[in-house]
Amino acid sequence: MDQETLFARWLSGELEPAERQELQDSGTSAELEQIIQHVDELELMPYNLEQAYQSHVLTRTPQKLQAGKSRRLWLVAAAASVAILIGSIFLLQVNTADIVKAPYADQVNHSFEDGTITKLNAGSTISYAAGSWNENRELSLEGEAYFDVRPGASFRVNTPHGHVQVLGTSFNVKSRDNHLEVECYSGKVEVEHGGQKVILAKGRAVSIVDGQFSGLEQITNEAPYWTTGVSRFRSEPLRDVFSEMERQFDVQISTADLDRHFSGAFSHRDLNQALDQVCKPMKLQYELTETNQVIISK
Repeated sequence: MDQETLFARWLSGELEPAERQELQDSGTSAELEQIIQHVDELELMPYNLEQAYQSHVLTRTPQKLQAGKSRRLWLVAAAASVAILIGSIFLLQVNTADIVKAPYADQVNHSFEDGTITKLNAGSTISYAAGSWNENRELSLEGEAYFDVRPGASFRVNTPHGHVQVLGTSFNVKSRDNHLEVECYSGKVEVEHGGQKVILAKGRAVSIVDGQFSGLEQITNEAPYWTTGVSRFRSEPLRDVFSEMERQFDVQISTADLDRHFSGAFSHRDLNQALDQVCKPMKLQYELTETNQVIISK
């Protein structure tokens, strides 16, 4: 029996024991059961099969086709079911988006089908079309992530503050609030924002703050500091520093209206140590409550 007829009889619940065994032996039985669950969840436009049959078939050949009405209705229904099944397979493969999240106080590693790997910093999310990844290596990032890209088709990272495009390299992208920062560790990356483009080679970094490019910076680290348990900052607002601390330790930090900038780093190993590393050079006081909340004061 050909495969389409076998699928149609399976959909209509008319399989004989031998036919059911044939479907199981083909290795597609479990896959079809999973797909049909997704098909059941789809919202389809209402369609009156009897009315369509009367309108498009019987009105054209009323005498010849009336006798075979039941048989043709079954065939039309089977064909429609197979069409829905095939369409559902396509939609599930192409349009399904994978979403990867790193919770607060944690980091998450993720591998793509082409061998590209990424590591997400705490409180970060990426999303991409899993079914078409090899043809369209494009993703959206909220937060911060390190990428080690395998050579292949163009690779693009979209953020609310700009875009990063590469061919094969390793780099870090940080997109928080109104700040985009990109560091390149190998190869080259192109950073784009508002029609402006900057090419970064190995050992270079660039920031976009409030929509404006900063000058290129030289870096000596060969990987993001956060992947080794340290958050580092270059003249960044204190509110952003404490927001990062909240993500790394999963705490709530209350601060006074501090319109100041911080250059330095804090460790992810211990919250008190991290608070000391930021508050002492900025001449700030802090209190850690029993409910794991931090109050910062001048």
